[in-house]
Amino acid sequence: MRILFVNERCGYAGGIEQNVADTSVGLRARSHQCYLVYGAVTGQGDIEAYKQFFDGCFQCAELGSDKSQDSFETIVKRVQPDIVYLHKFRGIQPFEHVLKGIRTVRVIHDHDLCCPTGLKYYRLSGHICTVKAGWRCWLDGGFLARDMHSPVGFSFSSIGSKIQEMRRNMLLDMFIVDSHFMREELTGNGFPSEKIHVVPHIV
Repeated sequence: MRILFVNERCGYAGGIEQNVADTSVGLRARSHQCYLVYGAVTGQGDIEAYKQFFDGCFQCAELGSDKSQDSFETIVKRVQPDIVYLHKFRGIQPFEHVLKGIRTVRVIHDHDLCCPTGLKYYRLSGHICTVKAGWRCWLDGGFLARDMHSPVGFSFSSIGSKIQEMRRNMLLDMFIVDSHFMREELTGNGFPSEKIHVVPHIV
């Protein structure tokens, strides 16, 4: 089987990039072919050694700032994957028309997809948030996002756009999370429970 991983970064940076590499190693050991689409390199460690975990790596225009790179559609036509395996990236809209007809799995690594702030706790009290994304997010300043490039240290974020992104992702074939808490977070926001599989991370 030909599996196309999609992640915004190539190389070691954190748990996501390690997960991508380890999964590819495991799948290739079972005779699958694994490819990586990415937007930028991390600048940490040996990038060329990281790329050896895959049968091919492709920098993608939609995932990075270099628009001279190949488009996602061009890369998919070249690889012809049986499965697209989505990890961390900003938004699915640029890929939607290409993904039609291809079985697509997404790993949910954090709260960014379901929480406008990405924190999943109330800013004012510090308590864990247990409600779905919606009008309550306005009460806790969910429309504010940290922005190091802004003179005031923050910028405005659209809660409505976040909810639209969730709805687009709900159409994917399968979701993988690492805990039952994350599974409940997805189902509480309207994701079909039959599409969600809990696969805990291992040490």
